[in-house]
Amino acid sequence: MKAILKISLILTIFCMYSCAETQQVLETTGRVQLDGTYTITILNGDSVNGMTINFSGITKRVSGYGGCNQYFADYTLNNLTLSIGDIGATKKACPNLDNETELFEALANVGSYNSVGKSLTLYSKDNNDVLIEATEN
Repeated sequence: MKAILKISLILTIFCMYSCAETQQVLETTGRVQLDGTYTITILNGDSVNGMTINFSGITKRVSGYGGCNQYFADYTLNNLTLSIGDIGATKKACPNLDNETELFEALANVGSYNSVGKSLTLYSKDNNDVLIEATEN
């Protein structure tokens, strides 16, 4: 009887540990839905060059190059709903920061995304307009 009790206890502990491991894998998988480095090709309907965006699914950080400065922020992801937090950036002085400023404003307004193959599209939270189109490197 004691042997059966011990075996039952060991099996219960093993099952609980396995469930915790499975939950951790599922949570990690959900975070890495959006992951990789992309070259931004379209910003608010206009073609752009030299801008990048990188999503790290494990750390939930977005970063990249805005044409003059490096930028970074935290993001949250829930299914296809994407929210980018306050954006920090280096402070290089460049002659024209208009596109970079436009990029930072677009990122602050992101509400959802779609990723198909190597294409990433970021949509506004207000009216689902396309804000950013990018291609995975």
